[in-house]
Amino acid sequence: MKKFTSYLRFTFILCLLICTAKRACSADLSINFLPYFQQEKLLLKEKEYSHTNAESIRFSNLKCYVGQLRIQYTDGSFYEDAIPYHLLDYSEPTTMQLSLTGVPEKRISAINFAFGVDSSVNVQGAMGGDLDPVKGMYWAWNSGYINLKIEGSSNVCTTHDHSFELHIGGFQAPYATQRVIQLPINQNSVQDSILVKMDIARFLNGIDLSRVNSIVMPGKAAAEVAARSVDVFSILPKQ
Repeated sequence: MKKFTSYLRFTFILCLLICTAKRACSADLSINFLPYFQQEKLLLKEKEYSHTNAESIRFSNLKCYVGQLRIQYTDGSFYEDAIPYHLLDYSEPTTMQLSLTGVPEKRISAINFAFGVDSSVNVQGAMGGDLDPVKGMYWAWNSGYINLKIEGSSNVCTTHDHSFELHIGGFQAPYATQRVIQLPINQNSVQDSILVKMDIARFLNGIDLSRVNSIVMPGKAAAEVAARSVDVFSILPKQ
């Protein structure tokens, strides 16, 4: 009986030490998404931005989905976010920061994530959480998610109020709009935060707003905008 009691005590202490060691080697990590227009921080409704010599743009709405977040470390290991998808809504600043807990406290070599919602989720229909249709990012008529929503106005738009709208979605080939983003990180120390720049101007490259002021359904035009997402995201040095 004494041997058994000693064994239980040893097992308890061992488990306690293992748990303590794991906690000591893990930390919190925040990933902050910071929208820009070229080299200027993006401000909704407050500021006009020059896109071309004759074109000025003011933004009123910016939302997009990111998910399947994966942190890679210099030792070859990785950490995967338990939450499959996050809605970034620039009108609600708290949504632009992803807070991860229990992340290994090691040097990070890269972060990978998906821009947009994949086909396996789209075919399941409307869901909850950040994927709830009340967020305004779901096409009921098309049974699919809007991966990116950019709305605003431009002096060159021919609409009566000079408005434009880009609602980018679609999950079926050949016009699927989800993309995988891979961002290498060159830091020599353990990090507790990562700053991700989003250059929204790059989404608009190649779009003549005087001729195209509305993309609101899956197709070639939407897929072309989504393809630019790989150039939209980049890592910023700590400020």
